[in-house]
Amino acid sequence: MSKELWKELSGYDIFPFEESIPDDVRFKHTKNYIDFNHNICFALPFYQDVVDYEMGSKKGHLKYMTERENTILRLITGLEVYLVDTFRMISKSVTFEMIDRSKLVDFVKEFRSEKEYFHELKKSSGAITLDKIIPKRIDLQQKEKCKIAYLSIGVDVTSITGNDLVIWNKIFNGKNGYMQMRHQIVHGGSLQTYGAKINADYIRDAALDIVNFIYNGTIDLASDVGREHSIT
Repeated sequence: MSKELWKELSGYDIFPFEESIPDDVRFKHTKNYIDFNHNICFALPFYQDVVDYEMGSKKGHLKYMTERENTILRLITGLEVYLVDTFRMISKSVTFEMIDRSKLVDFVKEFRSEKEYFHELKKSSGAITLDKIIPKRIDLQQKEKCKIAYLSIGVDVTSITGNDLVIWNKIFNGKNGYMQMRHQIVHGGSLQTYGAKINADYIRDAALDIVNFIYNGTIDLASDVGREHSIT
């Protein structure tokens, strides 16, 4: 099962640690995507153990629960790190003048950047890039925050995989969304609430959905804007 999942992931240029990333893949993608590859590797070492337990192995139940939850936590963390890093990278090339005024206002309000915004306007006589007003810690786990941040740099994250909202909804929406599942685990949600939902199939779907979301969307824009950040 683990080999089958990695075979599917390789279609998105994601490779396990024991395989060297091909040179053409390194050139094709940004450093952020290569780092994302590494984070997916960190997330999946216990996936096969979860599969084996569900097929009847004698592994302890507590260890099984720990491994499946850690896998989901690491997958979602890898997604968030990529979204934040890529947003920060692109924002260095986006000036205020390039941003639709209403979207810039939405960003400043949502991330409470009024002080930084007016400070930059006062001190600068030239073009101001968006990265100058981004908070040191920016939260893109929440659906609206992620949408507003990326709209400010011209990316509609809800249509990253085409106009099909299925993957976007699976990541961000409702109690079953991957982001919400992470929140429940981290903040002590009851196993009765979410425990039965997390199994090998759920982990496999989450891994493929997250990689699909990143590969088919933000990676294209990041490759164009941030080519100088690529590994060669």
